[in-house]
Amino acid sequence: SDSRNNLGKYTLPGKTLKPGEFFLVECDESGGKNRAGFKISSSGETLYLSGKDGKVTDRLKVPSLPLDIAYGRNDAGEERYFASFTPLGANGAGYTRIARAPVLSVPSGGYDAPFRVEITGEEPVYYTLDGSVPTPADTRYTGPIEIKETVCLRAVSAPDGALPSAAANALYRFDCGSYALPTLTVSLSRNSLKSGPFGLLSHVMDKSMAVPAVATLIGADGSLEFSRECGLGISGQTSRGRTYRGWKLKFKGMYGGKLVRAHVLRNALIPIVTVLAPLVVDLLTGALVVEKIYGINGIGKLMVDAITGEGIDYNYVLALGILYSTLYIAVMLLVDLLYGVLDPRIRVAAKEED
Repeated sequence: SDSRNNLGKYTLPGKTLKPGEFFLVECDESGGKNRAGFKISSSGETLYLSGKDGKVTDRLKVPSLPLDIAYGRNDAGEERYFASFTPLGANGAGYTRIARAPVLSVPSGGYDAPFRVEITGEEPVYYTLDGSVPTPADTRYTGPIEIKETVCLRAVSAPDGALPSAAANALYRFDCGSYALPTLTVSLSRNSLKSGPFGLLSHVMDKSMAVPAVATLIGADGSLEFSRECGLGISGQTSRGRTYRGWKLKFKGMYGGKLVRAHVLRNALIPIVTVLAPLVVDLLTGALVVEKIYGINGIGKLMVDAITGEGIDYNYVLALGILYSTLYIAVMLLVDLLYGVLDPRIRVAAKEED
């Protein structure tokens, strides 16, 4: 189980394992044969093994794990990281730690002149300039890298005795002056996209299929808006089998990056707030009709009765008119103020007179 308070989430079958024999249980929420009915969070949690008496006999504390990295025990019973998954097989020796990601001296952005980038980190460091994740088969870093054209630089540290680090990423653009709007660039390995056993284009009908990528948004002035690890998948239904397809980005912690809230989702609320404001006003004015038809006591029915009664009650009409007007002004003022909160680039200022 993954819960100390509920140790009976999955019960192992009555089976005797011979020396060197394995029994595989998949941590999958869908349930089914040999499936635990729960999943292990990539952000880390504890697994418990208990007996029929409800006492915990063993536990494994799983740390936060990068994508495609395994964690468990080796043949000596030591807790280790593993570079590959070995279902129905021994885990191997494993690694005691994951190397720290290297640091790039120049951040992502738009540039108009060549420059050099230095990489600091645990040696050896390997890098690529085509967006693919570096391996020991790629170029080893030995000195500053000259950048004079648009490239996606990715670097990893691969010291002995440790798993290779997560990739440090930077996108350098030399063509930002050609665009009047911000540009979003998605960088990924060619092997992740092309038609192959694990390529995205080989699984176009799989809606859950996504491959690791890096999304970088650069403003029209060359400034960096955000750069995040993400998952790239195919969007839509009927377009999946066509030559031209829709694409979607999944920003999840499992890909190693933080969720994008400040730059995308907050600004996306502006049109929603703009539409909600008149809807609130429509609810207020619509109350006059609804309350009168269904005989519901409220300020809407009170307004109608004050107008259609034996004599117009001007005091009620004026009071309710002022109330409705005040509510309308307050809602519209709140919308204007929310614009500045949702998008810091919007500011409220008085107009200067000549």
